[in-house]
Amino acid sequence: MFTKLIPYDAAYIILEAYLKYHHQFKRITKRAKIRFEQRDWHGIQADARYRMTLYRESVGDTTEKLLAFLGGRRLDQEIWIEMKEMFLNEITNFNTRYIADTFYNSFFRHSHRGLSVDPGLMFVHATGTYREFKSAIPIYHTLYLVEPIDVTIQQLFNYFPFDAPFEDLQRDIKMITETLQKDLLDQHPTFRTTRIELMKSVFYRNKAAYLVGRIFLDDKVHPFVLPLLHEENGIYVDTVLLHMNDVSTIFSYNRSYFLVETDIVSEQVDFLRSILLTKSLGELYNSIGFEKHGKTVLYRDFLRHLDTSTDKFTIAPGIKGMVMTVFTIPSYQMVFKVIKDKFAAPKKVTEQEVK
Repeated sequence: MFTKLIPYDAAYIILEAYLKYHHQFKRITKRAKIRFEQRDWHGIQADARYRMTLYRESVGDTTEKLLAFLGGRRLDQEIWIEMKEMFLNEITNFNTRYIADTFYNSFFRHSHRGLSVDPGLMFVHATGTYREFKSAIPIYHTLYLVEPIDVTIQQLFNYFPFDAPFEDLQRDIKMITETLQKDLLDQHPTFRTTRIELMKSVFYRNKAAYLVGRIFLDDKVHPFVLPLLHEENGIYVDTVLLHMNDVSTIFSYNRSYFLVETDIVSEQVDFLRSILLTKSLGELYNSIGFEKHGKTVLYRDFLRHLDTSTDKFTIAPGIKGMVMTVFTIPSYQMVFKVIKDKFAAPKKVTEQEVK
């Protein structure tokens, strides 16, 4: 063994695990289209559940392999410092570079339980902006809304072929055209230019598929989302969503995550943020299945806030909890919870049950 190459070989154990995880993640999302076409609703729900455990299983299994490889060096900080540098060198030009950063952090935390965050050993701060890269070609289709509008909408569906028939596509095109005209275009009678930008990736969840886009009406941006359902008689457009509040509900934190193909994840998040102004970056990463990186983005945002704020932590307003102590910072829209060591009667849950 070349002793000097131990950090490199160890970093590559993590990298190989990441590449395998990323391949499996993409494979699950790719087959969502097939599930939708075949109306395999149990399959798509099983895939959504499996994808949530995929990350944890990958980190857990490979951590054991990594620690076995390091042996007595597993707690050597110099080794981990070099590992981090080697790993960064390998992923610098990845189109999912920062997702890989988070993946590395998970290995470190998994193998150093109880250790606080360490910027020297982990990717605590982003090594650049949150954007990985910009794709060589747009991640969306562009269509200009010119008369007759129904021709443009017809062209739109040509971009999204399904291996299943539509129930009545001409009916749906008529409904979309009339809704656009009534709810948006007629409200802006003096507009000069209008275009639709529709993401090339379809968003799948449960029994629905969503075409997600935006409409540029002169200098204003409006959401443009088409939920598709597939029943016995074929696929049909359920409704047209043109308002941020309606779209925000679909992407709310209490909904399950979408199965959607991604290449450059930060670019997809940028697009979503343009029509979901009230959502944080962390929430948007969560919504497309990168919940671990969503936590990373959230934590980094919190650190930036602490650097610019002089606020003190305070007990959050409201009824005092029996299980957790809840506190906050007045200038930050989030509460933090600490599980109490002992729970007063009548609470009988254990700390593990609370977690």
